[in-house]
Amino acid sequence: MRVSIALTNYSWPGGPGRLGAELARVARDADQAGIDTVWVVDHLLQADPTAPPGDTDMLEAYTTLGFLAARTERVRLGAMVTGVTFRPPALLVKAVTTLDVLSGGRAWLGIGAAWNSDEANGLGLHFPPTKERFERLKAEVDPDLILTHRLEDRHQDHRLVAELTWNTFRGHLILEYEIPKYEGDLGHPNLFVPLEAEHCQRKVELLRKCFPSQAGRSWFSDDTFWALLRLRGVESGAPGRFAEAFTARKLTL
Repeated sequence: MRVSIALTNYSWPGGPGRLGAELARVARDADQAGIDTVWVVDHLLQADPTAPPGDTDMLEAYTTLGFLAARTERVRLGAMVTGVTFRPPALLVKAVTTLDVLSGGRAWLGIGAAWNSDEANGLGLHFPPTKERFERLKAEVDPDLILTHRLEDRHQDHRLVAELTWNTFRGHLILEYEIPKYEGDLGHPNLFVPLEAEHCQRKVELLRKCFPSQAGRSWFSDDTFWALLRLRGVESGAPGRFAEAFTARKLTL
């Protein structure tokens, strides 16, 4: 198992005057402890939904990654994830490849269609409509696998993402995942991935951590996630009793 850490909040004890030293210490400790990757967020303003209101400090991602590269020897480094709206493609490629060369091949590139319009508008940055952002993403990456919402998802924002995914990434392998909600909304998946219990436990923990805004929902609970994993395990005859399920609408062999 590989373990990574993500740095999402830079409002640390000691304030900005101590931040460089503390960040270097964290990077060295991660390097020596065998951590696989240190990730930073690519935001210009604080966007961590779990951050207290007074935690507003934020560092520019690729300057920070260069700082971390100079103070480590082994751990891999990346931004989780870079929005396509912040930098022209050529500048982004140059930043990531420079980091990769100077770090000895330790750079990751994580890239997405961006989402934080408030951040962009607050700083006077251009934030294109969703469809244009998807087209920009397609121009910069050629993924082997795309995961998206179900086309029949009853949440209108989820449906829009699914429709844009299929419209933009034609000819790619796309799998649709399911999200249990109060009205069911599970569909009839046809592709199953068997899982062991320890992997399920980790996935449930990450769901709770990454989506704190959903914590008050009646369906957002460990027993819901475990029940769905067990149900898909039954349907697929998974040897470890649990499985994830996806909808595969079109496969090319």
